[in-house]
Amino acid sequence: MTASIEEKKNEVRLVLQTFQDGYTRRDVSRVAETMQLFDDSPETEIIGTNAMKIGKGEWCLGMEKARCLLESDWKDWGDVKINVDSARIFVYGDVAWLSAEMTTSEHLKSEEIYE
Repeated sequence: MTASIEEKKNEVRLVLQTFQDGYTRRDVSRVAETMQLFDDSPETEIIGTNAMKIGKGEWCLGMEKARCLLESDWKDWGDVKINVDSARIFVYGDVAWLSAEMTTSEHLKSEEIYE
């Protein structure tokens, strides 16, 4: 039996929540576990907030660069909050895409603020 559109949307929402949980926990020992959410493909792409050019810096192509970005974020960067509940999820066959509100906040040490 084929899953309904709503069942597929719920699956996507669960993946998004799992991704958010990784950012909430920030447990670097679990980066590999979170990376299992992604297709192990050279086309895997994660675009960070500082991305400027495809394949450079925080515009990560491939699993290894994507893993490095997550690990770096969890070690040294601010908080990511994805509004999973209100995410707009669209499904067409075996393909899904989404849009979601997200906030980021960076924690700076006082000496960094004055720089």
